[in-house]
Amino acid sequence: MADHPPFFPSPFPPSQNSVSLVSTETFRQAMSDLLRQPRFARMGVAAVDLTKAAKMPDGSLVGYSTFGALNPDKTMNAASVSKVAAMTAAFRLRDSFPLAAKGIVAPVDDLILAVTSEWKPIVEAAGGSQPKDFPRLREILSITGNAGTGKWTVRFQDTFWHHMEDMIVWSDNKSASYCIQALGYSFIAGTMKAEGLYEEGRGGLWLSTDYGKGKEGRREPKSGIHHAASAAALARLLVLIDRDALITPSSSKTMRYLMQNSWMNEEFKTSDGKRRSDRKPSRYTVDHFGKLGVYAGYQDAAVFSRTDGSKTVRYALAMLGGSHQNLVALGRRIDDLIFEMH
Repeated sequence: MADHPPFFPSPFPPSQNSVSLVSTETFRQAMSDLLRQPRFARMGVAAVDLTKAAKMPDGSLVGYSTFGALNPDKTMNAASVSKVAAMTAAFRLRDSFPLAAKGIVAPVDDLILAVTSEWKPIVEAAGGSQPKDFPRLREILSITGNAGTGKWTVRFQDTFWHHMEDMIVWSDNKSASYCIQALGYSFIAGTMKAEGLYEEGRGGLWLSTDYGKGKEGRREPKSGIHHAASAAALARLLVLIDRDALITPSSSKTMRYLMQNSWMNEEFKTSDGKRRSDRKPSRYTVDHFGKLGVYAGYQDAAVFSRTDGSKTVRYALAMLGGSHQNLVALGRRIDDLIFEMH
């Protein structure tokens, strides 16, 4: 039988990282003029200028300029972009488990039973009306250590890691099914709420489909969709990852490594079928990370660091619900606008 401390850490410690978005009239008006065009009216858009971001002494994230938004809190179809919810939940699980296991003196099987016993009611409650499921800990985590001292090392199982990599990097639906079924919808939902990415009654980032196996959970209440997000929630996710503030710094760094897909990054390489280097002045993407989606429209959520001559800007951009043509057209104009503001 496992012996463990009386105060058992929650699987969902509340996020200590705030994101302060300071709106300036110049930025707001410029974006408002752009988004007023009827062709963009049904899209969800949030753009955050990160170029001069700073941190307060207490670690809170400030200094951002809200560059503009259109329907930012409207929760709508996000297609494969919602796979980042499963990725975030996986890192939450990996980083929460060692805190729960610390000091538990028991064989690994008994350790897993002890954590499951303590966490299962919490996870099920966090899932609300989602199916009463629980992460398949042995399938997701490799747990090694000394059962006599209660010191444990926790990492992803190789198989789970490879599937998660394929789910995010290549947006592979079979790998998404593997990861999502292993994590369970309740744990994913609990993570979204704890990280401030979903709020009942308001909406946000939501995932209750396994992208192919047919084992679906509750639809997102406001949108009626299984894979949904708001532009505001995606912008928060991007800002937190960019500043090493989602889950832990090391987890944020690894998430940036995984997130390599973006429609706009491909667009920045070309223009009307030609390499952008043919244009003067040329613009160069120093680095980026993001996630794209295609289903009933085009979706993109990414952070770009881009250079034009001696000027470098960095910004987060989330766009949902547009045609490919509108997404690219709007992305180009926002990019131009941000450069002009600096």
